[in-house]
Parts: sequence; structure tokens; C-alpha cells
Amino acid sequence: MDQTNNDYLSDIWLMLDTRMRETYPYTEESYALWFGRMKLTHLDADRAVFVCENETKRGIISKRFLDFIAASMEEVLGYIPPDISVKVDTSLAPVIENAHPPKIVSVYRSPLDYELSAEEADGDGENAGKGWSQPQPPNLEAQKLEAQK
Repeated sequence: MDQTNNDYLSDIWLMLDTRMRETYPYTEESYALWFGRMKLTHLDADRAVFVCENETKRGIISKRFLDFIAASMEEVLGYIPPDISVKVDTSLAPVIENAHPPKIVSVYRSPLDYELSAEEADGDGENAGKGWSQPQPPNLEAQKLEAQK
């Protein structure tokens, strides 16, 4: 695709985007969520192809907003292409610097984390039969090794 065609599609998308913002029935934040990074990548008499940054958005836009897009195209362009589709272009996704997945540390304690004292186990002394002793501190070294797997 040459630069002239890219400019042409960008101009058309700008007109569509403006009209869609004017007629969108929900909040500006909602519009930005679904259409903020969207682009028009192909347009001819039979087909219009838009792209967004991920599969989730593609699915929702395709199921919920194609009629809305088509109505805006009819108002701006004077016609609706018979085939309107949305594809995924992951290059549109924002780049997050120094992103690391969160480290998950379990805070769940099972009954195995508690130990019976010698008195409780033997049934002798004032603590006999009173149940579990205080929880033992978690084995952090074991958790670190498990997280590295």
C-alpha cells in the first residue's frame, strides 16, 4: 500500500472517528476503550477492514458495534460496504516499559502449616487436647524455589 492510499484511509478514518464520537451512545471513556486505537486499513466498494490491538476487542467490536460502524460509514461515505470486518494488529497495543508479571505469593494456610506441641501430642500438661499451636512461619526458601520453576 503506498503512502497516498495510507493518507486517504487515515483521512477517512478521521471523518468516521469524528462521526462515531458524536453519535456514540455511551461515555467518552467507553468510546476510547473500544475505538481509541482502531484504524481503517482497507476500503473499497465491497469491503472495509478495520484493525484493533487485541482479540478481545476484535470480538466485542465485531459482535456489538458493527452496525454502529456501518451507520457511521453510511453517514460519512454515503454507502455501506457489504463486508465490514475487524482484524487484530498487535502493533497497535501500547508498549509498557519495564513490565514484569506480578509475583504471586500464597497467603493460604493449610492445617499442615500448624504443628502440635509435644504436650498437645502426648496429651499431658495444661495444653493437652486444646488443638493446634501457633502457626509456624512459612518456608520462604521453599516458596522461592517453587516460584522459579
